[in-house]
Amino acid sequence: MDIKKKDVSLRFCEVTIQLKLKIEEAFLELAARLFKIKQEQLFVGQYEDFGVFCQELKITESVASRLISIHEKLVLKYKISPAKIGESAGWNDAYLIATLAKTKEEAEGLLDESAVLTSTDFRESLAIKKLGHECEHPETYTIECCKVCGKKIKKFDDNNSKR
Repeated sequence: MDIKKKDVSLRFCEVTIQLKLKIEEAFLELAARLFKIKQEQLFVGQYEDFGVFCQELKITESVASRLISIHEKLVLKYKISPAKIGESAGWNDAYLIATLAKTKEEAEGLLDESAVLTSTDFRESLAIKKLGHECEHPETYTIECCKVCGKKIKKFDDNNSKR
């Protein structure tokens, strides 16, 4: 690859990273707005309930709840800046931190850890912290996916399936 093409490729990747950071910042802004809308019931009069408002946004109430949890615990309770959260962790990892951290210091430590690890490695690290040791996976299941409709089916060792 010639030098000019490498420079263009590197620049494209750098701009993509900046775009991802902006998306994370936007999710955190959305979290703050959802918190305010739900707390102050700003949806009343225009939407039947908060769930209907979420449908208007094309997000599930579960996603809204996770975002609100991040805002409540990390921003409001622990006074961690949205910028630090956005730079350190994606909003999914920030949600895990919000649910697991018992103190501001622990939350900040987990944010620092998430900033240097891949999301997969960070989640493995959290699982080890939660269990107190590395899991040997004694209980597992297989997920099969229908090629026709895409439905996923859990298959357990005893050949019983749950949907």
